Amino acid sequence: MIYIFGYGSLLYAKGINGRGMKRIYTDDDLIPCFLSGYERSWNAVHCGTRYLGIYPNPTSSINGVIFPIDACDIDPFRESECSSVTNPKPTYNIVDVAAQIKTIPSIADTNTIFTCVTANPSQKGTIHPSYLRHINDALTVRGQQFANNFWLTTVSTDPWARRQHIVNSTLTPI
Repeated sequence: MIYIFGYGSLLYAKGINGRGMKRIYTDDDLIPCFLSGYERSWNAVHCGTRYLGIYPNPTSSINGVIFPIDACDIDPFRESECSSVTNPKPTYNIVDVAAQIKTIPSIADTNTIFTCVTANPSQKGTIHPSYLRHINDALTVRGQQFANNFWLTTVSTDPWARRQHIVNSTLTPI
């Protein structure tokens, strides 16, 4: 079976559904876990907008979720993440990270787990308030402890993003 590790807008079913995939997800389909060897940051830029991305860092780990993906949905998923094989300037590279998923060995040891790694990290671009609300909605679904860990493991060189999280969130600021 193939899984996807989500760490930003893919943290809840509403952020996964509507990407052109046939399967419809519920939040029960998503399994919380940790990915070691990567760091999360606001470093993925597409068309002038900055999104969350990850990059290798052997001393870091981040929380996220994995969810199964059907073979027929891989291409639509890649297209939705601006990482199709025909894209000359992909936003993300698709990488197998099963070996770095430590918290659910029963799945990680016997399956492929792909994630989106930032192809060309950049701090240029704008973080749109609607995207940040989307992230906060996902964190609300995941709960306070997950949200606290998320913000603690997200590198932000953009104080606006951190401040907006605290102002707009229904969660308790850390």
